[in-house]
Amino acid sequence: MQKGMTSRRNQIQDLLCPFLYVKITQGANGNYSHKGTMACDIGYKFDKNEAYYAPCDIKCVWIYPSSGQSMWQSLEKVRFANGIIDYFTFVIAHDNSFNAKVNQIVRQGEKLGNKGNKGNATGYHCHIEGARGKYTVENWKKNQYGIYMLPNEIDFDALFFMDQTEIQDTNESKNANWIYLKDVTVSETTQSKKLYLPETVSKWRVYPTNVPPVVGNEKGYLNPAKFHGLEYDIIAYPQKDVVTIETRDFGIVNIFVASTTGAVIK
Repeated sequence: MQKGMTSRRNQIQDLLCPFLYVKITQGANGNYSHKGTMACDIGYKFDKNEAYYAPCDIKCVWIYPSSGQSMWQSLEKVRFANGIIDYFTFVIAHDNSFNAKVNQIVRQGEKLGNKGNKGNATGYHCHIEGARGKYTVENWKKNQYGIYMLPNEIDFDALFFMDQTEIQDTNESKNANWIYLKDVTVSETTQSKKLYLPETVSKWRVYPTNVPPVVGNEKGYLNPAKFHGLEYDIIAYPQKDVVTIETRDFGIVNIFVASTTGAVIK
């Protein structure tokens, strides 16, 4: 995004990439300090202290000034790049010019901070990790690898719309599925319809929200026949004949629901 950029469709803010320039120097599950997390380190282009901006209207809920680190919550539910609509919580770190304060409010498109190397950093960058939901520092806990993370973290390319952000691909981002505002159709009925899967089907593929919904990318299978049919609230419509649902066993997933499958939306 660019400074001052905003986006709101059908009364819901779109979650915009906070950076003018994205070069992922360490990605999700990185061996150095991201193991088991969806955190990303975003490098700079020319200016080591490159500015970045608020991805939506946010409030600061925690600070750790010695590492240029802070945690922010969205003021309202927002639209993620993967089509989900929910609250957004994220952590950023290493800002040398750190001046955030708890309860501070920053509006979408306003300057939020600068890339830097404050704290435990090997070079100038911004560490960022984001999650679906409203959390505080009490929810930010060490995982099995001893690395802090939030519940329900989402990969960087499924979080943010990348409009007006320059991207430099690296080995860390070669499998990224960048999403732009035009890629997510907004419907007034997004939150009001349900998906019904018929009891005549015993094996229905579901897919992670950050990969194409094609055979081979499935995360697992639903079994409508076992439950005399299944019913889900539709969270989002990421593309034609694909919807996003939240399941008991696989969490938030995409599912192919063309009329030829027997699925019913109403």
